[in-house]
This record gives sequence, C-alpha cells and structure tokens, in this order.
Amino acid sequence: MKQTLHIEKIIHGGSGLGRLEGGLVVMVPFVLPGEKVEIKEKKRSKKFIQAELLEITQASPRRISPPCPYYTQCGGCNLQHIEYPEQLALKRTLLAETLARNKIPLTTAAINDTLPSPQPFAYRYRIRLHLDNKQRLGFHRVGSNQIIPISRCLLATDAINRSLHIFKTNYLDQKLAASWKSVEFIESPATGKITIVLHPRRHHSSNAPPLDLSDAADYTVSKNKQHFHAAHPPLNSPQLQQQFSLADFDYTLSWDSYCFFQTNVEQNVQLVAWVWDKLNTKKPTTLLDLFCGIGNFSVPLLLQGWQITGVEHNQRSIAWAKKNSVHPASTAAITYQCENVTRSLSQFKQKKLGFDVVLLDPPRQGLDREAVTDLTAMAPKKIVYISCDPATMARDLAHMCSSGYSVAEVTPVDMFPQTHHIESVIVLEKN
Repeated sequence: MKQTLHIEKIIHGGSGLGRLEGGLVVMVPFVLPGEKVEIKEKKRSKKFIQAELLEITQASPRRISPPCPYYTQCGGCNLQHIEYPEQLALKRTLLAETLARNKIPLTTAAINDTLPSPQPFAYRYRIRLHLDNKQRLGFHRVGSNQIIPISRCLLATDAINRSLHIFKTNYLDQKLAASWKSVEFIESPATGKITIVLHPRRHHSSNAPPLDLSDAADYTVSKNKQHFHAAHPPLNSPQLQQQFSLADFDYTLSWDSYCFFQTNVEQNVQLVAWVWDKLNTKKPTTLLDLFCGIGNFSVPLLLQGWQITGVEHNQRSIAWAKKNSVHPASTAAITYQCENVTRSLSQFKQKKLGFDVVLLDPPRQGLDREAVTDLTAMAPKKIVYISCDPATMARDLAHMCSSGYSVAEVTPVDMFPQTHHIESVIVLEKN
C-alpha cells in the first residue's frame, strides 16, 4: 500500500528517516531532509519499517539529477542525488550525531568542516566487479546478490574504465566466467599501468584457464593468493607506485595488489599532509604506527624525524614498508613488526614500553577492548585515530575518554564521495 512520508533527516547508512502516524519509524533510500515522498513498505519489524521510494512529491532544493545510469539499482552509490557541498555537510552532521549518541565529550574540541575530495567522481584507482557464470560483470543490486552488469563506473578513473571495456570485449568468455567470481582493476597512480586481479570460485584449481595479456604491455594479471598459490611479484618490480611531495621532501611509495592502499589516492595525499601538519614539531620523539600498511604515514613521519615503530599483520605490506622507508634524507630510526596489533600492544605493555604518540588507522571493525585497554595503559601523550567507520570509532573513543584522554580535534574526511561512507581523523590528548 502506498503511503506519504515526510523525511526528517538522513541517518547513518544514507537512508532517510520519517515517521508514520503513531510514530513508527520508516527508513527509505535516495531521499533528502524536508522532502515529501510516496513509499511502499518492504520489510517491517517491531521498531521500524524499511520502505521503497515510489515518488517524490515535494523535492528538496539540494536534490540533483544523478549522472549514473545505474543509480538506485547498483549498490555502490547512494548519495548521487545530493549536490556535493550538501554531501560534505551531511557527513559532518552524521559524524557529530554518532559522537553525541555515544556520549563522547567534546568540551574543547571542534568538529571541523568535512575535508572535500579533490575529485567527487573518477577518484577510485581500484574497483572490484562481481562475475556470474552467465558472463555478467558488474556490481551487486541494492540489497541483493544479483549482478547489475555495467560498462562504466563513474567513480573509477578513466584508465580503469577503458580497461574494463577492453576486458569485456576481448577476454571475457564463458570459460573464464566459470572459473572466476570477481575481477579487480587497479591503476598505478604514478605510471597508469593497470593490474587485473582475478578472484577464483571455491571449486577453482590451478588448472583453470589463465588470462593471457601477453599482447597488452600495459597490463599485469594476479590471482588471489588465498585460493591460488601463484608466485608473488618480486619486490624489485612494484605493480603500483605513488609519488608524494611534502615540505622539502619528495618520496615514492611502492606496493602490489596484495597490499591495502587508499583507493582515493588524491584524497589520501591530503590526509597524509593533514597528519604531517598535526605532528610537525621541532623535537619529534617516539611514535607507534599501528596498522601501518606499506608506510603511508610512517615514511613521511620518518622524514620528519620521528623514531617509529610500525605494526602491521600483512607480511607483504611490511616488506614494502621496509623498502619504502629507505630514503637518503632519513636520519631517524624505524622498526617494523609483522604482528597482530592486539598481540603487539600486549607485548609492549608487558615490556613497559612507551611512545609519545600513537597513530592508528584500523580496518572497519576498529580495535578490540583489550587493545584499547593496553594502548591507554601505555599512556602516550597524543593519539591520532584515523577511522573509516564512525560507529566503531565512537565505541573505541568512549573507552579512551574513560581512561584519561580527551578529544582535542575532529575532522571528517570525504574519502568516498557519492556514498554514505565517512572517514574521520580524531586527535586525543592525555588529560
């Protein structure tokens, strides 16, 4: 049955929230605050209804026409109907609400404006497309495992979209689709070279047909090492590279497709520069970089003079981090540990090791309680927490604030324009 709804606000996840007569909460996607819409109920629980948007009867002045032909079908984007400055303001509001809901005290801290992405579109240097055995290559439909075939993604770089076209035209056939469940396209920021990573289906074996790109010099092919034990690319031949320039220092980071790196590379440059400015001091001392990856923050801070210990569980990333840390201008010392972060913090605590600054950039799940306890017990003067999930970050901040830390600064970072995802940087100081 069709119903009319007034949208009060946007909530975490990107849906709009409204209330029916009687106060029952309704969540509906692709709307804006202040809009009146016609909806159809999809799923009901005791506390709320999930609804489908049928028609906008009163549109917000902030609404724009989404440029992507797959929008509302593909599950990748959910904010393309909102003009970009409003997306930035919305993400700041959502972050503030998350912190308030978790009772994070912000007595002296300001929530800065969201740091905008240099490119609202064409910013992704890595995309992963799903492949079914009917040769359909694309993203999952919203709320479904069904694949929406795509010919172009507006969030991906031009080079990736060209490669996608070439791949579908020349290499995608039934035999390949039967063996591989997904395909990643990764562009090297420094060279423009494309790496294609094939992810096998569970029944895949080493006898599955390889992808032969020997006639295309600008491409390399990798297989997911979890299922297919192909040789790693050698460290003296990086698949991926990015050049940085900070203050008087120029340096290059190298890595390969087995390592994590921020897919919005231009926004990552701004994020690294932000951290550089916040930790720039005349007397740098000791710094612990947790989830250090390939040295995204360790390398520039090493050049700044910090004595660094980096911790990362991915052995491949640690190998690249060590290689990336060799720089003629570096006079400070750096030590990398390939270890689980929780175990490392426990060991540091047992050995009564301390660091003046701790920087952490964890995955979406954040830290576990034991890690937060051990970290705060080490009593660093400053903690810089970089997060890609406001909810888990707020949970960790609540523990830190109850252990003698206060939030000094909050900055939302738009790492993923056109989506509801929010990156943020929190600076905490010891009381």
